[in-house]
Amino acid sequence: MKKNDIPAQQFVHAMDHITDAVVIISPQGFVSFINDKFISFFPGREKHELMNQNIKFLVCYIVERIHDSETRSRPALQRFICNKISSSTAISVDFQKQDGRHVKYTDQGLADGSRVGIFSDESAISALHKQFETACDEAEKLSQAKSAFMAAMSHEVKTPLNAIISMLDLCSLDDYIGNNEYIQRIQKNADNLLGLINNVLDFTKFEANKVTLSPTSCNIRTLCENIIESFSASALKQHTQLTLFVDPRLPTEIEVDDIRLRQVLNNLISNGLKFTNASHPKLSLFIRYHQHEKRIECCVQDNGIGISEEQQKYIFAGFEQASTDIHRKFGGTGLGLSICQKISWLMNGSLKVDSVLNKGTKFTFSFPCIESSIAESPALPNLQDKLILCNDPSLFKCLNLYRPFFRFQTRFCAELPEPLNDNEFICVSPSNSANYQDWLEQLSHDSRKRVSQIGNASSDTRPKSDIYSLSSMPLRLGELLDFLSSEQTQAFSKASSNTSSNKQQHGVAQDPDTFFFDDMTALVVEDNKDNMFVFERQLQRLNVSADFVLSPDEAITRFKEQNYDVVLSDFQMPQLNGAQLIRRLRAIEQLQHRHACQMFIVTADKTQSCFDDCLAAGANEVVMKPLTLSSLSSLFETAQFLLRDIHETKVPASQSRDDIIYQIDVLKDILGSVSEQELKDFMAQYLINFATATDSLSAAISQADWKKVGGLAHSLKSSSLIIGAQGLSRVCVELENACNEGASAQKEHSVHTIWPAVQTQITTLRDALRLNYE
Repeated sequence: MKKNDIPAQQFVHAMDHITDAVVIISPQGFVSFINDKFISFFPGREKHELMNQNIKFLVCYIVERIHDSETRSRPALQRFICNKISSSTAISVDFQKQDGRHVKYTDQGLADGSRVGIFSDESAISALHKQFETACDEAEKLSQAKSAFMAAMSHEVKTPLNAIISMLDLCSLDDYIGNNEYIQRIQKNADNLLGLINNVLDFTKFEANKVTLSPTSCNIRTLCENIIESFSASALKQHTQLTLFVDPRLPTEIEVDDIRLRQVLNNLISNGLKFTNASHPKLSLFIRYHQHEKRIECCVQDNGIGISEEQQKYIFAGFEQASTDIHRKFGGTGLGLSICQKISWLMNGSLKVDSVLNKGTKFTFSFPCIESSIAESPALPNLQDKLILCNDPSLFKCLNLYRPFFRFQTRFCAELPEPLNDNEFICVSPSNSANYQDWLEQLSHDSRKRVSQIGNASSDTRPKSDIYSLSSMPLRLGELLDFLSSEQTQAFSKASSNTSSNKQQHGVAQDPDTFFFDDMTALVVEDNKDNMFVFERQLQRLNVSADFVLSPDEAITRFKEQNYDVVLSDFQMPQLNGAQLIRRLRAIEQLQHRHACQMFIVTADKTQSCFDDCLAAGANEVVMKPLTLSSLSSLFETAQFLLRDIHETKVPASQSRDDIIYQIDVLKDILGSVSEQELKDFMAQYLINFATATDSLSAAISQADWKKVGGLAHSLKSSSLIIGAQGLSRVCVELENACNEGASAQKEHSVHTIWPAVQTQITTLRDALRLNYE
């Protein structure tokens, strides 16, 4: 053996012992080397039989050994490889061999024109891929099953809970049992159970990435004032000082999902009130506006039990609390903060915690400020000539937060001053002054105009007096500026109190006893007798004249016979769900040329598909259970306002012919004298023929058979005219013309442009006919 042959032998030995099959093609296109692994990959010939063979011979040899399932692709694979070789292009291709193994072939050209190809056994990787795909499919099926289960659980659990909470709501309004401690405790625990269920359902939706935001124009100040007011009663019971500050420079209206923002703030405030053990508990909500960064920062700070640094690592994880001791003492699922974190991410914001054990906790939630197109930004009034006296420490602290923005002066007064100077305004807490009534009687008439009695926001505890009344929990900036009463403060107060909610703009009922809807009629569809009992009592209290039915079929019958202002329907019902029922009722309205009434779906199903289906069917709003008396009153006032607009609008003297779905008189003129039974028999057969024709038309369009489409459109046009369906006949003429003009591509474009209108007319006519002749 020559000395210079040793490296070549070492190369051959090394190539024969690697796990991949290797082939080297000479610049002239012949096999110059194959290793032993190649023969085991592609058995049938010895190594010496393949050496010096033409590359095309080798390609055919390999391709013939791919799996039978890929037989049809063999010629294409052979052409692909040969073309790549002839163009000196690198190759990367996957195929399956007859023994079932998956092989990947890659090659690379060298500088001298030769090619080195490597066959790798990818069977293990392919098996992992298949396992992964199977696992993904199973996970998707599991996710769908979980979503279906959660929707079902939501309905099955929240339906009876709706009855419980709504009946407790009615009990709380009863003079005899409204203040019963047992009733109050049951109501509190029912509300807690509802919150628990909602948190679990929300968490599963976030985990499945099923949550999307619905931004709307929102007044942050009004939203936060209402939130603090809702917690004021709990804070008073716990002797907690509750403070709100909203940056006055904040735009009056911003674009934000107000429901999700309220959810975050509610959760953070609720936690702050719950996890407290201080002798003088305090909780503050500060809303700050960073003008240069266009960001809003919401800080909820308490002086409660705090969270250790180690525990802070886990509090945003689902089903986690700071410690098991906390869970035993305070309860809860640990889902709230996890949901808040996920909402903050959806809003392109952040949620951070800063806490010291046994000192307190501060949660900071920030998000981009997107100013609404309807926002107003009045200049802040300069009140430097005003001096506000106050004998309440909590309110005095809050006044000082606003002082730098409006430049008024403040002074704490332990003793009530007598008399008041012209520039002095006083906010008095009667509980902090024993001689308040005597002092008030000694004041002059002009001085009394500059006195504000401090009370709580809730109607039960807020002071009643002939002087100005100012809430302390929360301090409403608009009320404060109204109290200071000058033109410039009134302008700011009006702008800052604007709200995007139509219900607030139209004066939604806060106290159901003050609203009576005796001029309104309603149809209530509910298959649960307990919930029906609740609806009957609620509408009776609102003086609404209502019909109550237990099935969709009965609802359709009643709706045909009578006009209603409002329809309230459950979603999950036998025979038809709420969306399907609304679609039927809307068709009746159109058929009978009636004004559209307000239709609401009342459901426990929080899935997006439920919302989408109901709104697409024609529902005005989807309302979540439980429906309290106050929220029901709000619905009826909104409906009353909208219906008033409709009835005040002049009805057109004549309708477009296309607005009429069909005219049975046209058919009677054609048939002559026929009995009602003969007419019903004819229409029953017409419906069958109509379904066959429209199905054939849809199939012809999907097959792009334009000649057949034109013929079917012509036939459908003629049959539509028999029953006076002018709208469908018109669009069928357009469809027929589109199929008879232009080249194939032009026909396709025209047909697909017209087809949605044809489908709409078909659906409308079919639903109308089914209502009367099925």
